[in-house]
Amino acid sequence: MKVKINTNFLVNSIVTIIVILLLIYFAVIILGTSQSVSDDIVYVTEDYLKPIEPVVSDSLPYSEYKELSKKAEKIRDLKNGDWLHFGGIGIAEVIGTGGAMYCDTCTMANTTDIPGVKQDYILLHGWTLKPESWIYDDIVFHIENGQSYIRKTVKDKRKYGFKRVDVPVKFRYSRTDDCLMIPISSSLKMILNIVLGVIEFSIFIYMFYLIAAFLKFIVDISKGLPFTDSNLRRLKLIAVSLIAFPIITFLLNYVVRVIFNNYFTPDVAAKIGVWGSWWRFMITGIIFLMLFKAFKQGKTLKEEQDLTI
Repeated sequence: MKVKINTNFLVNSIVTIIVILLLIYFAVIILGTSQSVSDDIVYVTEDYLKPIEPVVSDSLPYSEYKELSKKAEKIRDLKNGDWLHFGGIGIAEVIGTGGAMYCDTCTMANTTDIPGVKQDYILLHGWTLKPESWIYDDIVFHIENGQSYIRKTVKDKRKYGFKRVDVPVKFRYSRTDDCLMIPISSSLKMILNIVLGVIEFSIFIYMFYLIAAFLKFIVDISKGLPFTDSNLRRLKLIAVSLIAFPIITFLLNYVVRVIFNNYFTPDVAAKIGVWGSWWRFMITGIIFLMLFKAFKQGKTLKEEQDLTI
């Protein structure tokens, strides 16, 4: 039995979904960056914690200062397991695999060209550390003695101000990719690469199929056959696919959050920059949906005209 979908119902459903996603999108922006702070509190940050990066004296000659600063940054990335990244496989802007060098004992004195050991990760591309809104430092990730921490500003009730504290977490964070990382074994990474590779290959095949459908649509128009059932199916398929892609990606990111819920803390937020790029697909899909409606109306008028002849 052939199922017919009412075009108006389809358009209304898509518009409703877009409005809901927009509301969620702006809610994430507002809730992800806002902080409720009383105006009568004095903003004081007292930091008695060990510096995360090695301190480089600014009294050194400029060339030496730059060299040591780069080395200090390398040490930090090594300690965080975020240096010299290795390739992996990923699905759009949802999840992927990767690897980097990790060296918890590296210092400014004992760093070689490629120190440490390789650590494999699951990359959660849609999630990052939540930015802080006041004038003090943002949340900073670091590893000390094999334990991951985030250094952040919290309210100090005893001194009526704020202080910096280290909070232990289970995840790791990549400054390079600006996303959360979950440490895994090399064998698990190999299995995930196979699974993600099959999914990624299927997505590429489907994208080429959509491109082929669009090219066939153009060819039919060049032949003077614009108002055909095949062209209507192609336009609807392209429109629905382009609109569905960001919606599915949006939902998959929250599925990922549910799966790795034990690794998440209130200091993790959705990566707004990634979500913002999805609207290009949505807008393009809406344009194709409008073309579908226009060509469907044109087909109806053509059929009525043919009947009157």
